[in-house]
Amino acid sequence: MKKIVLTIIICLFLVGCSWNKQPELSHMIEFSDNTLIPYSQKIDSSELIVSVDNISINKNNIDGNKLYVSNFYVICPKIPNKLGKHHLTYEIGKEKYHLDIEVQDLEPPDIQLKKTVYVLEEGKKLELSKIQYLVTDNYSKKDKIKIELQGKENQYILKATDENGNSSFKEINIQYKKIETKSIQKKNYEKTENKNIINKKKKSGTIKPVSKQFTVETFKSLKECEKKCIDYIEKCHYSGTAKAVPIMKDGIYIGYKAVFN
Repeated sequence: MKKIVLTIIICLFLVGCSWNKQPELSHMIEFSDNTLIPYSQKIDSSELIVSVDNISINKNNIDGNKLYVSNFYVICPKIPNKLGKHHLTYEIGKEKYHLDIEVQDLEPPDIQLKKTVYVLEEGKKLELSKIQYLVTDNYSKKDKIKIELQGKENQYILKATDENGNSSFKEINIQYKKIETKSIQKKNYEKTENKNIINKKKKSGTIKPVSKQFTVETFKSLKECEKKCIDYIEKCHYSGTAKAVPIMKDGIYIGYKAVFN
């Protein structure tokens, strides 16, 4: 009886070992070392196979999802169009061969500038809201792309970063225009000078004509200086010509002067 029980135990042990034994693979597939797959780039999983049974692979071996080698073929899986790590299974008959890959977004956003040169007044800074640009990305939506304006003085950089950390840059140049205050004031008052000069051939007044200045230091504004000067000329007794002539100092009009000829 003991011999029977022992025999049964030995048989079960042997059977159990055979159940746990995995079948050996009859082929050898050499995969590429580069298993990092760019997102949205069209790559067939057959391209990740370098050789099968030491036979090099080329495109002529591929037909659809099948890779033909000698008298057999490898069924190649589809690469998921989704970020992250994935487990690929290749099949030769009933045998399965495995490869781990990772799909990543490696492409930076595309920046298009309507113009790359902006003109600013001296002392002004370029603002992001003033730049005309268009940014697109192969993965991230518009509201997921971070836009930054960096730099200073005559050169700025527009930076776009997608949600996966890929960044692109575009250079923007600045040209500054000078504001000549003196020239502007002179130009503004040239019309006033030509328009408001007073010419009188003869005037009977009560005041003896004497050349006299009316400046903004006293009368606050150039317009008030002009008015005071004309009023003064009207009150003077003279023969000949009288003029209210604008006075300029360091390129800036500072008042009017009554001149008698």
